[in-house]
Amino acid sequence: MQTKAKSNSVVTHALTETGTILINVLGAGTVEFDPKKAHEKNREWAEIHGWLQRLVDGAAKSRDPKTGKPASAEEKMGGIRRLVE
Repeated sequence: MQTKAKSNSVVTHALTETGTILINVLGAGTVEFDPKKAHEKNREWAEIHGWLQRLVDGAAKSRDPKTGKPASAEEKMGGIRRLVE
């Protein structure tokens, strides 16, 4: 099972070996979601949403450690273009 959790997270998630998603809310319990049971339109939207997020994440760049300045627009665009290619 893959997990992503921080010690201070209220909501955590895990992907099971069978492909279901477990969402745990601290103090409220866990819900299991099977993407295969979702309506086709919801799966299509989830895929588009995932691609949008993935491409925008490509623009995430570290600040210059010497100057503290953020990455330039060109550097951010380069990260997105590398994913597209």
